[in-house]
Amino acid sequence: MIGVGRGKVKLLPYDPKWKKSFENEKNKLKNFGQIEHIGSTAVPGLYAKPIIDIAIGVDSLKNNEVEKYKKPLADIEYKYVREERPDEHLFVKGPEELRTHYLHMIEINSKAWKDYILFRNYLIDNPEVREKYTKLKKELSKKFAEDRKSYTAGKIDLVQKIIKQANEK
Repeated sequence: MIGVGRGKVKLLPYDPKWKKSFENEKNKLKNFGQIEHIGSTAVPGLYAKPIIDIAIGVDSLKNNEVEKYKKPLADIEYKYVREERPDEHLFVKGPEELRTHYLHMIEINSKAWKDYILFRNYLIDNPEVREKYTKLKKELSKKFAEDRKSYTAGKIDLVQKIIKQANEK
């Protein structure tokens, strides 16, 4: 099962079905740019909120380029949410009470793109780091089950530390 209500935190053990769900979406998105499965559902062995995070790498988001993607993505049930940063825009799939997918549209050569991929790969390749991250996520999910912003904020320092470690390898 995938999906979590907006603002809620519910962690589940890794489920191989998440990869299949990603692959199904990837087929729908293949004409938009380079597609990557990111986030915790992309890392075998990692506890995760059952929401599939997808990165779409595009050449540019400057000069309001995101506009040309809104209608085609809406046609496959992705709703535009906001600009996260100048090089990243967020779309969601599923109703507020059961979000199933987050689509991060990112400039392909940006730091954000590289960090998402680096973070995912480092967690896959380093079980001890993955376990440390899982432990923190579980602690935060108990503390902030109804407050996803605080849950996410609680992970920032460790995520940045992991990305730094990955960059040094």
